[in-house]
Amino acid sequence: MDARRVQWPLTRDGLTHLPDSPIFLSRGFALNNISIDGSLAGTSFWQAPGDLSAYDQVEVLRGPNGLFSGGGYVGSPAGQINFARKRPQDKPHTQGEAALGSWKQYRATVDVNRRLLADGSLGVRLIASQANREYFFRTARRKNTTLYGVAEWQPLAALTLTAGMDLERRRSIPWINGLPLRGDGAFPGYSRRMSTVSPWSRWAGDTLGFFTEAA
Repeated sequence: MDARRVQWPLTRDGLTHLPDSPIFLSRGFALNNISIDGSLAGTSFWQAPGDLSAYDQVEVLRGPNGLFSGGGYVGSPAGQINFARKRPQDKPHTQGEAALGSWKQYRATVDVNRRLLADGSLGVRLIASQANREYFFRTARRKNTTLYGVAEWQPLAALTLTAGMDLERRRSIPWINGLPLRGDGAFPGYSRRMSTVSPWSRWAGDTLGFFTEAA
């Protein structure tokens, strides 16, 4: 069972619109059939995550085979994307990552994995990630916060119970429009840092998800 609650602004036609969301194209079509761990639950409201720290791998099924799977956009010949979540591992670990990039890009991630109970039948994994960035043009910025937790309990050799949750919070001052040219199509000679972003034009989007499995 997989449930997601998403809260963000809607366009006038009722479709979700996220300025900072990635866009995937394949074969000239939008690759927007998205699933999580193979589950299509909630994909009609799902948007590609802004941070991949909670996922082990991204699987892409390209081409017409994607017509046989997908969520709210089933029927696109582009294909399908499946995000595979990270799970508790046998060996305990505590890992940290930090990255620094151009234009004040900062990112830090902490990943903690533990086996609990005397027989090690209960495993938990907790992940927290924070990413901030600005751009080469003025005013625009973005901040992503991701929290993810999952627990696996094996009461019997042939039974594994899994439960988890994830929270993604996005805050940004986006710029999704370009700059105009002259009437004859000539470039007016804008500065490279020129933008029409207003500091008060803020955008916020939250995604909260829960999932349970029995295998």
